[in-house]
Formats: sequence, structure tokens, C-alpha cells
Amino acid sequence: MTSSTLPCPGLQAAPPPALGRLGLAVLLSGGFITIFDLFVVNVAIPSMQSTLSASFAQISFIIAAYELAYGVLLIAGSRLGDRHGRRRLFMLGMAGFALASALCGLAPTADTLIAARVLQGMAAAMLFPQVYALIRVSYQGHERRRAFGLLGMTLGLAAIAGQVLGGWIVHADLFGLAWRSIFLLNVPVGLLAWRLARHIPESREPSGARMDWPGAALVGAGLALLLLALIEGPTRHWPAWTVACGVTAVATLALFVRMQRGIAAHDGAPLVDMALLAQPRFAAGCLLVMLVYSTTSAMFLCYALLVQTGFGLDALTAGLIFAPASVGFVAGSMAAPRLVARFGTR
Repeated sequence: MTSSTLPCPGLQAAPPPALGRLGLAVLLSGGFITIFDLFVVNVAIPSMQSTLSASFAQISFIIAAYELAYGVLLIAGSRLGDRHGRRRLFMLGMAGFALASALCGLAPTADTLIAARVLQGMAAAMLFPQVYALIRVSYQGHERRRAFGLLGMTLGLAAIAGQVLGGWIVHADLFGLAWRSIFLLNVPVGLLAWRLARHIPESREPSGARMDWPGAALVGAGLALLLLALIEGPTRHWPAWTVACGVTAVATLALFVRMQRGIAAHDGAPLVDMALLAQPRFAAGCLLVMLVYSTTSAMFLCYALLVQTGFGLDALTAGLIFAPASVGFVAGSMAAPRLVARFGTR
């Protein structure tokens, strides 16, 4: 997925210094904070609707804006880290995440919050790929499997904490800030991680491919138009402009696929190598990841809305319902590396 996985016989990156425990903890904190903010909004939705007078469509955009910017720019963040330094991009992303979180917490309207969530997703896309890349280049063998096991456990706990801790924060109404606290608490955490990032060794891949900015713009526009059609269409009973957005999105994404194939045919570095999707194992992995994340994200959101809006429970109780799932996340994450080592990826 990253350009650093492509060997270049004539140019090899020097191995970085050892990543200490504090450096690994800082990296894990970066992974935690980005996934935490994917899920923490779920239990805060009723509070947001009451204070911002937000429509359901606006609430949907508050959730999706982060995920869209985050997903579209992940490969860009990876390539920029390879070329300009992974620690540098991690620090830049963490500082940007703290700033964007402050803008989210201070947003006066729902539309302003949506814009701030886009910035937050962009910052997350800069820092998150560096977590994987730095772990990959800093460890070998069992130590690498152990580090990735810890990362998997951290990300799983972040998803659960987004519900549980987020519910407590909203219920506690810290300083009378209601839902705003879930974003403002990211500011000191992000700044502390930015300060401690000096304990992370710098690494880069001199042979890293250049960034395909036209491709990134094209896929971003296509996904944004598709998201606009899917969110606004049902709410507004599918007026002509929502259908037009959907059709334009499909055409734009088709053009993106054609462009990527053309770049690859001319020995360039496409944003997405479409040839990989023709490999059964890679395609099966993509399908599995899509099914896992689409169903779990949807389940967390719908369940949080059901227990609060449908059953009338407060945010704290709604969050605590998810607490037992953390046991499964920890157990699965700790067992997975050993199971993979013994039985293989299948």
C-alpha cells in the first residue's frame, strides 16, 4: 500500500535507530487518537443535535467528513512520509490534529463543525500511516508481530473507548461544554504526543514514489459526490440534483480507475495499483477489511442512536453497554499474532 514496500536495487534507505518503549507508546497514542475520534462522535449525537439544531443529514456529514478525508488521503500521507520523513509527518499530523480538534470543539454551527472535521481527518491521514511504517521498519520477526499485536489491541480499545469514555465525557458535561469536551480533550493529548515525538527515530525511503495529486483530487471528488448523493438523497426524496451527483460520482471514479491504469502502463507510480485487485488474495483481503469496518462502524453508530434516542438512555449508560466488548478486543489482539505465526494468514 505504501511506496516503501517497493524495492529499489540502486538506492536503499538506512535502517533507523531502535524504537524505544517511549517512542512506541507515542506511536500507539497516535493510532489511538485517530480511531477514537472515528467512534466518539456516536454517543454525542443527541447532544450535538440539541445544541447545534443540526439536521440528521448534517449529523451524518459530521461523521462522514472525518472518515472521507481520512480515507482518501491515507496513501498520500504514507507517500509524503516516505519522501520527507515519517517522524516529521507524524509530528505535523499530530499538531494539525490538535488544532483541528480545537476548531471542532469551538465550532458555533453544524456546518462549521463539518468543515473542522474535514481538517481533522486530513491531519489524521498524515499521522496514521507513519505509525504502521515506523513499526514495520523498526522491528523484525517476533518483535514486529508483538508490536503490531499491541497496535491492533490499541486500535480496538480506541473504538470501544470512543463509546465508553465518550459517553462518560458527554454525561459529565465537563465545564458545561457538553459534547465539545470530546474534541477539546484531544488538544493537550495531541500536544503532549507532539512534544514526545522526538523519542521516535526518523526514517524515510529515498526511493519513495512521487505523490499523484491529480489522482487524489479525482478520487476525493468522486467519493464526496457519492457521499453527498447517498446522504441527501433519501432525506430529500431523491431530487434531480442528488441523482446527478450520484451519476457524476460514478463517472468520476471510473475516470480515476482509467487514469490509474494509464499511469501504471507508462511505468509510473499510480495512487492505487489496479493490478493488485486482480490478485485473489489481495482482493479477498480488501473485501474482508471492507466488510469488517463497514459493519462495525455502522453497528456502533446505529446502536448508540438506538439506546439513546429509542430507549431514552443517557450517554453514559449507552457508552457502558459497549464496555464488555473491550475484553474481546484485547483477547483477540493478543492471540492474533501467535495464531498467525502458527497457522498462517489464512
